[in-house]
Amino acid sequence: MITVTAPMHRPAGMLQLAHVLAALPGAGLQWRVEEFEGFGPAVGALPAADRERLFDGDHRFASWEALTSFAAGLEQTIWCTLVGARDGRDEITVIAFDSSEWEVRVPDELAGAVRAVLEG
Repeated sequence: MITVTAPMHRPAGMLQLAHVLAALPGAGLQWRVEEFEGFGPAVGALPAADRERLFDGDHRFASWEALTSFAAGLEQTIWCTLVGARDGRDEITVIAFDSSEWEVRVPDELAGAVRAVLEG
C-alpha cells in the first residue's frame, strides 16, 4: 500500500471527494463510511436513518454509483474515513482531515493515477 496526500485547498479551488473518487477504480468494492462530517444537498437528501448511520460511522453504500452520486452532491467534506473492501480485505482508504488535507491509501499499482489527480 502507498499513501498519497494532498491539500484540499488549491489555487484553482477545493479538491472535493468527488475529484478524489474519480481517480479510483471503485466499482466492485464494498464501500463503508467509518467517519463523516460534511455538508451539501447529498447529505440532506439521505433518509434520516441513513444520515444517522453516515454520521455515526456505520453507513455502507449500496454501489459505487451510489457513493459517487453522494460525493457529487457534497459542498464540503470536513472529516471522512471511507474504506473500499473486497472479500473482507480493505483495499482503498480515503481520509479527509479537518477540511485541510486528503490522504488516500491504495495498492502500489494505483498510486500513479491517484497522484496525478491529487497532486495535479
